[in-house]
Amino acid sequence: MHKNIVVIDTEYLSLRKKYSNYEYLIKFKKKLFPEIIQIAACKFDIYNKKKFQKLNIYFKIQQKIPTRIKKLTGINETILKKKGKNFKENFKKLIQFIKKNDIVFVNGQDLDLIKFNMKYLKIKNIRKSFFYLNLKKLTGNIDTNFLQRDIKLDKKKLHNASYDCTLISNFIRKIVKFYSYDFLNYIVSQNKKNFKF
Repeated sequence: MHKNIVVIDTEYLSLRKKYSNYEYLIKFKKKLFPEIIQIAACKFDIYNKKKFQKLNIYFKIQQKIPTRIKKLTGINETILKKKGKNFKENFKKLIQFIKKNDIVFVNGQDLDLIKFNMKYLKIKNIRKSFFYLNLKKLTGNIDTNFLQRDIKLDKKKLHNASYDCTLISNFIRKIVKFYSYDFLNYIVSQNKKNFKF
């Protein structure tokens, strides 16, 4: 079993809710490119609850943030101006956060979206390889609204990548609590795939 689990979540620009899945993001990229405005990552040791690391990074972008995205994420131009870094700098931080034997969990096509942004910004692939597991491939469409009701984390806003990472991390820990480490290990071994930046 991979000792450390890394959960990655992104927030990005999209025209409207029904066009926010990866296929539509590509289809309408000329109208609004799905620039990433935030990436968050949580890392935890499944055998040690006290070991928990977080990464939360904001991005400088080239387009205006649609009003819908501002309301959805709570992220606006002021936040990006104050906290935002360029993509290359933030990408380096993310890559350093993921170690060789970590297993990455995402709840959608976040990794593909990061790679799509790399191509858009003409950032060369670095041949960083790791195993990942897409929860949506296993659960169907398990969204953060469901996880919030189920896990009951309050006083935060959904669709903030940092908060959503915490929700997903708690969901994974809940699987271990109700089943076992061996069960999670089996799920990972049967469904993990290789990804390369």
